[in-house]
Amino acid sequence: MRKITLQDVLLFMIFRHLNTLNQEISAFFGDLNRERVSRQAMFKAMLKVNPAVFRVLIRAFYVQYVTTYEYYRLYDGYYLLAVDGSHFDLPSSDDARKTFGGQINKKGQDIHDVPTPQARTSMLYDVLNHVVLDCVVQPYDVSETDMLYQHLEACRDILRGKKVIILADRYYGSGELFLYCKKMGYSFVIRGKVNFYKELTKDIERSKVITLSFNDAWIKRMRNETCKQYAAEIGYQCDVRVIKNTFSYMFENKEESSDGIYYVSSELTSITDKEVVKIYHGRRWKIETGYFNLKSHLEAENLNSGIASIIECETYAKYVALVLGGVIFNEATAKAEHPSSGKTASSNEPPPVNSSETSASSVGRRSHFRSQNKYTYKINMKNVLDTMRLDPFVLRSISRALPLSNQELLDFQERFIPGCLLEKVAIREGRHIRRWNRWKGSLPRRKFRVDGRRNPPIDRCKTGNGYVTRK
Repeated sequence: MRKITLQDVLLFMIFRHLNTLNQEISAFFGDLNRERVSRQAMFKAMLKVNPAVFRVLIRAFYVQYVTTYEYYRLYDGYYLLAVDGSHFDLPSSDDARKTFGGQINKKGQDIHDVPTPQARTSMLYDVLNHVVLDCVVQPYDVSETDMLYQHLEACRDILRGKKVIILADRYYGSGELFLYCKKMGYSFVIRGKVNFYKELTKDIERSKVITLSFNDAWIKRMRNETCKQYAAEIGYQCDVRVIKNTFSYMFENKEESSDGIYYVSSELTSITDKEVVKIYHGRRWKIETGYFNLKSHLEAENLNSGIASIIECETYAKYVALVLGGVIFNEATAKAEHPSSGKTASSNEPPPVNSSETSASSVGRRSHFRSQNKYTYKINMKNVLDTMRLDPFVLRSISRALPLSNQELLDFQERFIPGCLLEKVAIREGRHIRRWNRWKGSLPRRKFRVDGRRNPPIDRCKTGNGYVTRK
C-alpha cells in the first residue's frame, strides 16, 4: 500500500470505464503520470476499502453542494426527493451468489442454482438538482421500503429543518411510512395501488382527506419502532389527503386512459391537486433517468471482480460518479441559462434561487434554456458523463485538490464546464418514436429495462424467424 493511497483506490473505482482491470490500471496511473502498480496490488488495496466510505462521501458532498451552490433549485421552497430501487446483474461467482442471492428458477433448489446473481440497490435522489443524497447496496431479497428507512435515517441530520417532499411509486405506500414522514416533518407524494384502503377511498371523486385508524394487528405488523411509538402518541390515527386522477395518452392513434390514486400529506395544502399529479409524473421520472445513466452511460453492471466486497465498493463508486456528473450537468446548465448579466435566457427578470421563495413556475422556466433556434435545448448528460470519465483533466484536477475547497471547485468548473456546453440535445415534440410491434432479428443485448420506450419486452415471432417487441 506504499504506492497506492486510499484516495487512489477511491478515485480508481469512481472513474473506472474500461473492460479489464489491467486496462483500468494502465489508464488511471497513466493519466496521473505515475508509475503503474500491479494487478495483484490493486486487488489487495480494493479489498481493504470499507464500502460504507462511499455513502459518507456522497452525503458529505451533498452537504457542501447544497450550502455553497448559488443556483440550487427548490420547488416552491421544497426539496423534491425521489426514492426508488433497482436490480443490478453481478458477475457469476459463488461469493456473489452467497452474499447477494438472486432469482431462483422453478427447477432450482438452493442459492447455487441462481443463474445470475443480483444485488438490490436503492437511492434517495434530488430530482431538481440531479444529486444523490444516499444510496444502499443490499442482497436481492431486501425490501425497498426497508432501504428507504435506511436512507432517511442516514440523512436525518441533513434534512432537519428543511421542507421536504418524498416522491415514491406504488410499492412504497403504507400507513407505516405515512406515520414516519409525519413524525419527521416530511411531506410525501406516493402513488397507491387500486386496492389501497379501498373502503375509505371508493367514494372519492377527486380529492378528500381520509383518516387511517391503526388497530393492534396493524401496529404489530410495523417493523419500525419509531412508527409504533408515534402511532400511540397521536391516538392511533393519521390524516392523509387522497387524490384520484385519470390521465390520457395516445397509443396506435387511439386515446387511452389510466386511473391513478395518490396519497399526499394532509399538511401539504400549498400545492394543488393538479400540481401533485404533475410533480409525480413529471419530476419523479428523473430518478428513472438516473438509473438509466448508471446502467447505460456509467456501465454500473460492468464489474472487475466476483468478490462481494469489491462488487459493493465498485457499485457505490458508480453512484459517486453519478453525483459528480450531476453537479457538472447543473453547472453547465446554469452557465447556459445565466449570462454574465445574471438573468436567465428565458426570462427578463432574475429568478429567485436558493431560497424558500423559489416558485414552481420559476423552476419550470429554468429547467431548460432557449436560444434563437427553433427548439429548446438542454445539456447532453451522456456527453457530460463520457467527458468526465475520459478527459484526464478531470481526474488530475480532483486527485490534486481533494478535498476540494470552494475556490478550487470554482476554478475546476471554470476550466471544464465550457467543454460540456458544446453538445446540446433538442427538446422537440414527438421526438420519441414508438418501439412496440417492431420486428427484431436477434435478442437485444441489454441486460436491463428502464422503461418500455427505450427497451420494451420482446417475444418470439409465432410465424417465421425473429422477435417482435410488445407493450
